[in-house]
Amino acid sequence: RSQVTLPDLDKVEWEAVKSQIAGVDRDQHLVMAFVEMGLFERSYLLLGIENALMAYLTEPDLMLDLVTAIADYKIELIKRLDDAIGMDMIWYGDDWGTQTNLFIPPDTWRAIIKPATQRIYDCLKARNIIINQHSCGKIEAIFGDMVEMGADIWNPCQPCNDLAALKRTFSGKICFCGGIDS
Repeated sequence: RSQVTLPDLDKVEWEAVKSQIAGVDRDQHLVMAFVEMGLFERSYLLLGIENALMAYLTEPDLMLDLVTAIADYKIELIKRLDDAIGMDMIWYGDDWGTQTNLFIPPDTWRAIIKPATQRIYDCLKARNIIINQHSCGKIEAIFGDMVEMGADIWNPCQPCNDLAALKRTFSGKICFCGGIDS
């Protein structure tokens, strides 16, 4: 197995990040950061979509190692970013679905993506950061998992999902943001 080299977070100019947020009236504005390219998206960007999709099915242990390493990095990034700006909310993006189904089977998602994403959510919850989970596509097969894990908001609520059924089942447990037919 080869080592993945990640950008060095010690080289980020965190004081510059702090200065960008210094003038924000926190009584009037919510401070939100974006952490895009979640574990699934980053894995297929690194490997290529075809290779990644095949590896999720044929090399699940290696994919778990990969997404765990990515999660480790994201958790450290989140901690440092929160230390610098004191986030109120995070937009955490990871597209898990196409317009007709998940990219990978629900059991595969639960075995590989969910545990590492749960660690990210746990870090966010420990810091009292609202989780605004972005995931395009038809994700209703794992929607209950996302709610159980602690997502506070889901966007964009695409109508390829049975939004009425999701609302009936999960109303009061998660905020639905969006739902506009694109």
